[in-house]
Formats: sequence, C-alpha cells, structure tokens
Amino acid sequence: MLIHVCMPPITPSKQFLEYSPILFLALNSSIIFIDVTLQDRNMRRQIGRLLCQNRKYSWAQKLAYGIERIYKGYENLDYNFYKNGEAHLLSCISKNMQPKIVFDVGANNGEWALLAQKYFTEAQVYAFEIVPKTFQELEASCSNEPKINIHNVGLSDTEGEISVFCSPGSSGLSTCVMDFSEDFHGQETEEIKAKVIAGDSFCTQNNIASIDFLKIDVEGFEHKTLKGFEQLLTKNNIKVIQFEYGFINVETHFLLKDFYSYLEPLGYKIGKVYPDHIAFKDYEYTDENFYGPNYLAVHSSEKELIKALS
Repeated sequence: MLIHVCMPPITPSKQFLEYSPILFLALNSSIIFIDVTLQDRNMRRQIGRLLCQNRKYSWAQKLAYGIERIYKGYENLDYNFYKNGEAHLLSCISKNMQPKIVFDVGANNGEWALLAQKYFTEAQVYAFEIVPKTFQELEASCSNEPKINIHNVGLSDTEGEISVFCSPGSSGLSTCVMDFSEDFHGQETEEIKAKVIAGDSFCTQNNIASIDFLKIDVEGFEHKTLKGFEQLLTKNNIKVIQFEYGFINVETHFLLKDFYSYLEPLGYKIGKVYPDHIAFKDYEYTDENFYGPNYLAVHSSEKELIKALS
C-alpha cells in the first residue's frame, strides 16, 4: 500500500513499523505513512496526482508542505555554519592546503572570518562589510585578531557609490537588491549610500597577487563581486570560491546556470556544499531550485583538493 492513514485510536501494526524505509508525517490527529522507496515511477506519479486532485483539502496541503520541508532539508537549505557543511569545508581544506590569503566578502559581524581564522592559522583574512553599523560589530568582534583585516567597503565590478537596503532587525539580510527584503523576508529597510571598489583594484592597491579562498555572501550581489576579480580569475590566481545562491537570484536575473557559464570556462569545477562533502557536477536545469545556499568552485588544477572534498 502506498499511503496508509491511521486515525486515532488506531495504531500501525508492528509489522508495518518494521517495514523500512517509511516516512512518518503527523498531520494533526492523523498519521500518514508513505513508502519513500517508491522505485516505481508510476507510483510516484500516482501520489503526485493524488495530492494535486485533493490540494484544496487541508490533509493534502499539510502533507505536501511536510514533503517540501523534508526536501529542503535534503537539499541542505540551512544557514548554520556548523550544520550546513561550511565548517566541515574549512576543516577539510585546512587538512589539504594551508591558505595564506582569504577574502570574506560580506563579513557581517565576523562570525565566518573568525571561524576561517581558526582553521587557517597562517592566513591573512580580509573581511569586507559595506554597512557602517554592521561594520562596527565586525570591528568589535575582530578587534583582538591581528590577522583579520577589516574594511568598511563593498567589492563590486566597478568603483563608486551604490544604494544598499539595510534591514535594522537583521543585518544578514542587507542587500543591494531593491525591495527584496520587504517582499521576500517581510523586513522593513532603510536605504543608505555606500562605497564599492573592484576586487582587482583592491588587490593591486594592497599588493595581493593571489587569493587562496574567496568567500562571497552579499545577498544577490555575488555576480558583481565575482566580475570585479576578472583579472585574477583569468590568471588562475584564485583557488577556491564559495558563493551564495538563492531566491534573490530571481531578482538579479543571474541564475545558477550563469555562475556555471562564467566560472567553468575559467577552469573551475563547481558543486553544492553539503554537510559532509561537495557534490561537484555538471549543471542541469533541475538544479535551478533556488534552495542553495552555498556553492563551491575549485580551480581544476587543484585535483587533490577536489578529490578530498568530494
């Protein structure tokens, strides 16, 4: 049986509970059991059609919502460094190479920069935070870390001044994409003007010839930041790039496919960050689900590192 509904006081039989794997979803007073093996494609379609035909009913809505939540978990839609694989990634890299130069673009309050410095003990970490109030938090958290260099400027593909829409209640949601925080997150924002510089220009001014790890978390501005490093990228002088991808890319019109199209010709292997590995793979249209949140691009010359991370 594909779907078995138990209404209290009925309970599933011992034999049923022993059958594995089974997905259990509690829906108020009902318990719905779905055989998640579902090797038969027609069976999967039957369940989909069943839900579609009954989507106006609360049980179908709750079941579909539960399945979606499980799928998001499976796709690693998680922003906790210690659960989503970011900390594991840093640990794994530290065992296979010793980065000397690390860029944290979109440093927020410094949590990632401090974590990176913990693993990359020999590295100079350059942390960039464009929002002045958030920069003050970054300054406070990194004040006793001489190897973390903080900069109150954003990195883009040009130099000048841009609008930033700050979320006072959540510094991590500040973005250069107008209306996104209000429409998607329900956050009120205030507009400020802030300075940006191209990554290549910053590196030239600070005598930085190469970057071992470039982490970009700038709420929809990732593609602009990447293109600001065009000179270093074309010279193969950036080894590892971590970038965010999510629903905000609907607004920027720079999709996951565009990241692949930009980075692969430059020699990068790209994969999604999972809790215990990086799933390097070619792009498929079905990857365009906006769940993200983090992807990794490693230059193909770093074969041993790619193997260790996979």
